[in-house]
Amino acid sequence: MRGASVGLALVGLAAAATQAAEVHKLKIVVKGDKEVQVRGYVSIKDTCESRGPVEIYLDEAPKGGTVCMRQGNVRLENLWDPSSKKKHCLGRWISGVWVIYVPYAGFIGNDAVRYTVKNHDAVTRTIEAEIRVEWFSKTTSSPSEPQKAGPMPMCPAPLVS
Repeated sequence: MRGASVGLALVGLAAAATQAAEVHKLKIVVKGDKEVQVRGYVSIKDTCESRGPVEIYLDEAPKGGTVCMRQGNVRLENLWDPSSKKKHCLGRWISGVWVIYVPYAGFIGNDAVRYTVKNHDAVTRTIEAEIRVEWFSKTTSSPSEPQKAGPMPMCPAPLVS
């Protein structure tokens, strides 16, 4: 199942300190025993080309699953800087990363994750995602120890249905 397929450009802001303090909230529903794309992120040049992967730091790990990053194309639907000269890039598919949530086997209920995204201009944005897992997962397993705060890891190969 896919989450919101929205890519956010991470572009320089004059008021970066104000932006960093702002927390953006998401609500995600997981139906079935599949991973879900939480959100996609890109950092772009004026030419709409990717500047390379963004950094994502896991601030608070989920309790009922894990999160990781996977490279992929992200459709640019929003710019973090509304006055950006990169508006002509909106709607394009650009190489970036997706944050992926995978529920633990047998988990049903509410979960949450908090992470911070940093682009090449050191602009950051903090995201809090509320996740509702409606059906338990049969294909994933519980880890030997819970996920911890720190740099978000890359995902293993996608789960096959």
